[in-house]
Amino acid sequence: MVGFFYYLSHRVIMSKHNKQYIDQFEKQLRERFEALITTMQGQKWQDPGPCLDEEERAAKPDMRLINASNIRIQVDDLTTILKEIKISLGK
Repeated sequence: MVGFFYYLSHRVIMSKHNKQYIDQFEKQLRERFEALITTMQGQKWQDPGPCLDEEERAAKPDMRLINASNIRIQVDDLTTILKEIKISLGK
């Protein structure tokens, strides 16, 4: 009898969902993830210093301008869709 109660307390609960419903979440997750990656890459920044020849320009590191508030917004968007997936599919 003890084994029966152990089984009930440790069983895996699974739910059924429509494939289109899951595909919709997958599409939203991909879009928001790609938007975050694009924001993280930022914009290329060129030093407005004196004119450099090709060798000096090639030796300089590739600098990027990244807007921190845009990163926070994109991370919040990604977190929101993950929470929606957890609530909807994690029933």
